[in-house]
Amino acid sequence: MLKHVASVVEELGLVSPAHPMHYFINVTTGEAMSISAFAGKDGFLQIKASEFVNLEREYQCYQRAWTDFPGFVPRPLGYAIREQWHIMVSTGVRHSSFPASLLRNFGRQEPQPVSDLLRFFEATHRYELPPGNSPHGALVSDLASFFEPTRYAALAMRWVAYSQLHGLELMPQSPQHGDFVLNNLASSGGRLVVFDWEDYGNVNLGGLDLATLCISVWGEDPTMVRTLMDVRVKLNAPMDLFVRKACGLAGIEFDVFRRQIPLYVLTFLYLKRNYGEAVQLRFGQLLEQLSV
Repeated sequence: MLKHVASVVEELGLVSPAHPMHYFINVTTGEAMSISAFAGKDGFLQIKASEFVNLEREYQCYQRAWTDFPGFVPRPLGYAIREQWHIMVSTGVRHSSFPASLLRNFGRQEPQPVSDLLRFFEATHRYELPPGNSPHGALVSDLASFFEPTRYAALAMRWVAYSQLHGLELMPQSPQHGDFVLNNLASSGGRLVVFDWEDYGNVNLGGLDLATLCISVWGEDPTMVRTLMDVRVKLNAPMDLFVRKACGLAGIEFDVFRRQIPLYVLTFLYLKRNYGEAVQLRFGQLLEQLSV
């Protein structure tokens, strides 16, 4: 496999054939390998390779994300097929984690990655799609069809109906990252970088990324998530300030956003239908806990 990777990066002109490459293969639970490739002191590429999955659509998502959010996305550099191997190459980014404490303490401090995060939500407003006759109608239909034969069918019907009664048509239609959780956010050179764009644009339900980020910051704690969805309850000061500010920048009404939280959880569970069972179980249980 590595010989195919080497031929692709050489063909793309990213390294010289005479320059030795050093590889670190990251262990994953999916059907693709994540490979960090280094050439010399500064050359760093991130490569995804699979002999089981066609990665072309994923690469197209990265290209679209790079066009929409160039300051936040590792640049996609090329895609190729070698024998049965599908290989996509992006710029490697040296980074550190984005700690939850930056948002839990929001208002006391606003370091550059947090300012960038707010700029990201502001940018999502720029890519809002023209309003349709039935905003989010396709998503509602997809959710109903997918969950109908599952244990979550009744909950799906309940929360879709609830969201429609409480302002779903007011939510903007803008392409969402789809997995906007702490593990996919990082700091590089003091600036925010966002990873894992393979679901970008699969859902256009404005506010989804903000909701999944809040749930991630709270460690998927059902008590905190219930607080977020109940407009009668005031959030703690840092999160109230952050969510209000992010909603304002994204063109979303604060209380309407809060009432859509169960639908966001349902939508995230839907997006994770092809992922591991563990994450599906966690968010399925969260949906059930919110429904008690």
